[in-house]
Amino acid sequence: MSVWRALLSRFVSGFAPSYTDFYDLAYDTQHPAGDTAHQGYNITDVGQLGFASGGGMPALIVIAAQGVTLANGANNDVSTGGKSRVIIGGPTGAFTVSGFTAGADGQLLFVFNNVSQQMTIKNGGTGSSAANRIYTLQNADVVLRAGYSFATLIYSSALPGWVLTATN
Repeated sequence: MSVWRALLSRFVSGFAPSYTDFYDLAYDTQHPAGDTAHQGYNITDVGQLGFASGGGMPALIVIAAQGVTLANGANNDVSTGGKSRVIIGGPTGAFTVSGFTAGADGQLLFVFNNVSQQMTIKNGGTGSSAANRIYTLQNADVVLRAGYSFATLIYSSALPGWVLTATN
């Protein structure tokens, strides 16, 4: 069964695909040409985005990721590596994030907490540079549950800073 059909089958059966299902589709230099585990679709790399097609399913936009290793406690001015998707690893205890680098007006940032620890997003945290700070719509810190969690932000040059738009 192709990766596409496997994902579709999980949606139809009522189970959302896991993060690792989508990661398997992402453009990654660790999957060289001719890799039989990824047959049935082609990925065209265009920097931040890749376009996956084939396998009898519609095209999928794949967003390039930057893995970051954070520490327990405060994490300020976290580097995105110029990417729009950040995968957090590292903490073995509760941790906070007060800001991300590389903001451009209108840039979306998808943050995946890939550790089994609670993540706090600091509202206007002064540990980060003013232009890198995060502002929540609750005007207070936002705590993401322990375990896998996700946040979406958009950069506003009017603030300047990141605006937290969604979490789960």
